[in-house]
Amino acid sequence: MATHIRVILIDPVEKTITEHTIPDNLQAYYKLIGCELVESVRPTSLKKGNSLYVDEERTFKDDLHYFDMEGWGTLVGKAIVLRHNADGESVSTTETVGSITRLVTFE
Repeated sequence: MATHIRVILIDPVEKTITEHTIPDNLQAYYKLIGCELVESVRPTSLKKGNSLYVDEERTFKDDLHYFDMEGWGTLVGKAIVLRHNADGESVSTTETVGSITRLVTFE
């Protein structure tokens, strides 16, 4: 298992898509997304093995911010793109800022 992984952050508040290298643990995911519980979703537009981690409690928050992801639809709040290997471990995404930018539309 890698100690750090490369992820792509989708931030609908700032309307930015940025690359980050973070520790490979849930606490780092929570901190970057700004939440206490994550949910994994798999838009069909992402490369094989890649998925989005989003705030599972995102719809219960005040001041909601949205983005649309091709292959999924509308999502609420920040999300990170990462990948899982054949063993189900989190590893660096094979997506790029450019590839995600082409798939995302901010509200």
